[in-house]
Amino acid sequence: MDTFTLDRGAGTRVEINKFGATITSWMVNDVELIFVSPKAKLDGTKAIRGGVPICFPSFGPWSEGPQHGFARTSRWEVTSTKDMNDQDDMAVTLSLAETTAWDQKFELNYTVTLKQSSLELCLNTKNNNLESKAPFEFTTALHTYFKVPDVEKVSISGLKGLKYQDKTLEGIPTVTEERELVTLAGWTDRVYLGSSDQQVLNGVNGGKLIFKKTNLADTVVWNPWEKKAGEMSDLGSENWRDFVCVEAGQCVTPVRLEAGESWECRHELEYEKE
Repeated sequence: MDTFTLDRGAGTRVEINKFGATITSWMVNDVELIFVSPKAKLDGTKAIRGGVPICFPSFGPWSEGPQHGFARTSRWEVTSTKDMNDQDDMAVTLSLAETTAWDQKFELNYTVTLKQSSLELCLNTKNNNLESKAPFEFTTALHTYFKVPDVEKVSISGLKGLKYQDKTLEGIPTVTEERELVTLAGWTDRVYLGSSDQQVLNGVNGGKLIFKKTNLADTVVWNPWEKKAGEMSDLGSENWRDFVCVEAGQCVTPVRLEAGESWECRHELEYEKE
């Protein structure tokens, strides 16, 4: 497994697999906060089940190729690092600018910054169609799998009053969230539309996560529950309880970039120990 690690010492580190630029571990003072399925394929044959996959240029089904696009199954290269001592924030940038899966010219730069108790993710997209002058559109998400002791004991605040698309119901109706604390009691697949830039995930290992986002309109909450997890060969019915996906994304309204234009989003996760 070809990985790059930022390590601040004292059990605080992040590990990124160059396949998909997928974060596969984030620890704060020896507390693991990221879930990777014990059955995940780590040999490059398919997207890693767990971690923080990057969905691009599509969140969900993609008319030109695989579900969630090609970024999570492409090999990225480390293009810069920010040097590093115990007192400073550590950072690495991974880049992707070539694929046979898409006929657009583009550049993706993904910067991961490890702080004392937080992780900052920055995704920059550039349209490099300088000859054809063609615009392109995309949707995207950072599909974070959080490790939790029990998904049924997790709650998420900051979503009350929002409309969400419920993908578990026929016709994918848009429903309004009435709860102050959102909990999961079965298969959940929701896109909360126009969510605020901060939510709180309660019930992670030993504390809570403050979830902040910039220039990403939506928040996704997902867990397949036992039956559907059992239908996924790289997950399994025995592992559904150990994670929840709470994702920052631009999932519904596409971003349109003209030739030469760039777009950037940020996502920060801060761990607070209880």
